[in-house]
Amino acid sequence: MDRERLFQLPDEYRHLFQFFFVFRVIALAFGLIWLLFKISQGANYTFGLFIWLGILLYTIAIYIKRHEMYALLLKHPTSLGFDIFVSVALLFAYSAGDSPFYYYSISPVIPAAMMFRFKGAVYSSGILSLSQLASVFVHGATMNEFFSLGHFPLFLGQITAYFTVGFMLVYPAGLLDEVIRQRSIIKEKTEKEAVSEERARLARELHDNLAQLLSVTKSKTNTLYEELSGKMADQAFDACQLIDHALQDLKNAIFALRPENIELGLDQMLTDFCRRLPFPNGCKIDTYFNIDGVNLSGEQKFEILRICQEALGNSVRHSRSDTIKLEAIKENRKLLVYIEDRGTGFEAAKISKGVGLLSMRERAEKLKADIEIISALEAGTKVKLTVPLKG
Repeated sequence: MDRERLFQLPDEYRHLFQFFFVFRVIALAFGLIWLLFKISQGANYTFGLFIWLGILLYTIAIYIKRHEMYALLLKHPTSLGFDIFVSVALLFAYSAGDSPFYYYSISPVIPAAMMFRFKGAVYSSGILSLSQLASVFVHGATMNEFFSLGHFPLFLGQITAYFTVGFMLVYPAGLLDEVIRQRSIIKEKTEKEAVSEERARLARELHDNLAQLLSVTKSKTNTLYEELSGKMADQAFDACQLIDHALQDLKNAIFALRPENIELGLDQMLTDFCRRLPFPNGCKIDTYFNIDGVNLSGEQKFEILRICQEALGNSVRHSRSDTIKLEAIKENRKLLVYIEDRGTGFEAAKISKGVGLLSMRERAEKLKADIEIISALEAGTKVKLTVPLKG
């Protein structure tokens, strides 16, 4: 069991732990009835009443601190050994064949089976069964008495109860693990869908409002440019150029938020994106793709596209390189993506905390991928993304 994951979702397991406390309450009730019955027959069970009161207070303390105890068991499972030790001590307090605390001694098997499944059920039940056996002889039973029809069937029944309770909980605890796993998958899928819907909404808002506003502004500025002359015309022309750049950047942002071709293959998406990039000073992008048979989800393709967008954008704007290489290949159940230029490069230590580089690393984490960014002054920049593939 992944106890770190369960510690993050403690409410899921508290339902099974409630059974643990209910069982103890029932066991304490049986123990009290047993003690009162023996006392009514004249037996001296005063010591037993004190023990019963002690384990009652112990159980109340555990219940009051159940959240802390739950966290303690998940972080330090060996603490369960103390509870087993208490039950072993109770078995030795009286002969196991005639003990008012027998049912209570079963209770540690419950969390052991829930936390460690089959091994927990076997080990805890085995320890308590051996203690049960030893208790009989510690309190003076002979071999003949032990194997008599009056004692041996009862002993077998008691031992069977330990293992039965333990094995009963192996299946529901495992089933609950699967429920937690499925719930986590559903939650992750829902969150991704919500993010995708929000990106689509933002893309629509930018397209329907800001893009349209810039287009109208560009049209009016062009009209103004045609009506002006001299220095004023030059300024209007410069304004038109700035609006063109803003429109291009906005279109790239809209595409990044919601690629129209997200259903296409990654190679086609990257090719389409490269066509959209403005190439100053004659810069061009050489692409090479060998990713046939690579199946990626829309979310994976989106994150890879955004990483490539950031890396390519940086190279186009800052590297002053005349050629940028973009490669994507499949190799040993991994997708390798390379973006490389032979430009001016940069000192990695100085801008390692830049927003762009940080964004690339965060997106790589979402993909459970590794990303390397290698650069040096006048030696160019190389970005290598390694994405693990399923199957």
